[in-house]
Amino acid sequence: MKGPQNTQSGWTHKAAGSSGNQYYSDADSKTWIRVFLKIAYVLGIFAGLYFAYLNINPYVQVVSFLLAQTDVSGFGKLLEMIPILNGIARGIGASSTWIFGVVLWGVIQFVEVFPLIISKDKAMMRTLLEEHDRTYKIQFTAQDDPVAKVLKTAYNKLPLGILRNMGKYRIGAYLVDLMICFTVYPPAEGGFLKFLFYLSTGAWQRLNWANITLTIVTLFAVEVVLQILFGIAALIHYYRKSRA
Repeated sequence: MKGPQNTQSGWTHKAAGSSGNQYYSDADSKTWIRVFLKIAYVLGIFAGLYFAYLNINPYVQVVSFLLAQTDVSGFGKLLEMIPILNGIARGIGASSTWIFGVVLWGVIQFVEVFPLIISKDKAMMRTLLEEHDRTYKIQFTAQDDPVAKVLKTAYNKLPLGILRNMGKYRIGAYLVDLMICFTVYPPAEGGFLKFLFYLSTGAWQRLNWANITLTIVTLFAVEVVLQILFGIAALIHYYRKSRA
């Protein structure tokens, strides 16, 4: 005998006491799903940390090169004269390249993943859209001073203008990231122009595919891992709601 029909969706529901319904609604017998999701989330975090470590290396090498080209001896002597800072400077010592490399990598990665993080926050997106809908737009007049026009334009673009600008900065961050990767991991012997020449002439065998792979991993690994972590976190959230 068929159960009651859902007039909107057309689905046929089983009776409340059926064995199939009981099986899929039994939270105790399905704890392995929760454990699996949590393990996957933890493994995703470790994968993100591993790829982050690999991705920092090109930035450390670039910072090391830049520091080698910069004479900071005068600044070092100045720090030696300050009682507290001279101890900190000595403590940092050789690790300064890693510190600056991590900072540079962190800034680039933040700009690259910021739109992704915002897009996963429903409350913030709703607030931004509501503010955009109810924010008064200032009208332009022929008597406006050029400075006033600039201010009015900036005001009228708020708050979505922030995300629009971050999208532009993200493109710039990826270009900087790509240049750093191509500097540390040359895609072909002879530099970037040789790479373009081999690419345009179809000389694929002349390309350094190992370095190209490292470049792709450096550019996108962290973002891909974040996407996976957000997806697993969403599954955990809906799993808990389904068992509430």
